[in-house]
Amino acid sequence: MRSRMIAACSGMALVTFFPALPPLPPLLLPALVPVLCVAVWRARQANALLLAFALGLVWSMCFAQNRLERLLPPYLEARDFWVTGLVSGLPEQGDRAQQVRFTVERSCFDLLPSDCSAASKVFRNRQIQLNYYGQERLEPGQRWFWRVRLNAPRGFANPGGFDYEAWLIQQGFAARGYVRETSFTERLEDGGAWV
Repeated sequence: MRSRMIAACSGMALVTFFPALPPLPPLLLPALVPVLCVAVWRARQANALLLAFALGLVWSMCFAQNRLERLLPPYLEARDFWVTGLVSGLPEQGDRAQQVRFTVERSCFDLLPSDCSAASKVFRNRQIQLNYYGQERLEPGQRWFWRVRLNAPRGFANPGGFDYEAWLIQQGFAARGYVRETSFTERLEDGGAWV
C-alpha cells in the first residue's frame, strides 16, 4: 500500500515539471481516473505501481486543467464589468486600499446596471482578489455590487524567487484587479436580488 502511494505521489509531482499541460481532450482525463482507480485496486504488485503512477499523473493533470479553465478569459482582461458577490476573506488594509478576497456570484457586461439580467453565466462562482479604494471599511460576509477591472494572475518569472502567479492560482484566484468607483456602487442586503 505504501509503495502504491509513493508511486501515485511521484506521478503527481511529475506534472509540476511540465512546461505546459499536454493537449488532451477535456473529457478524457476525468474518465481515466475511475478506470485507473479500479485497475490499481485489482492489479498485482508490479502493474499496480505503474497504474498508481499513472493515476497520480492523470489526477494531477485534471486538477491543473480545472484550475487553468477557471482563470479569467483573455477577452475580459482590462475590461470594466459589473459583479455582484460576497467579501469572503479578511480585508488587508494597505496605505491606500483594502485588499480583499471576493466571491463573484453574478457578472454583467452591459454598460448600465439597469440593463443587466441574472442570466449571465460568464465568470460566475469564482474567487478574485480586489483592491478597494473606497472609504467604507469592508468586512467578511458583506455583499456588494461593484464595477471592476480585472486581469489574469501574473507574476515575475525570476528563477529561485517567489512565484506570485503560481501562488495566486494555488489559492484559487481566477483574477485580480480593482474596484472602479461609480455612482452605482452599492452594498447589498444579504440574499438581495440583482440590481
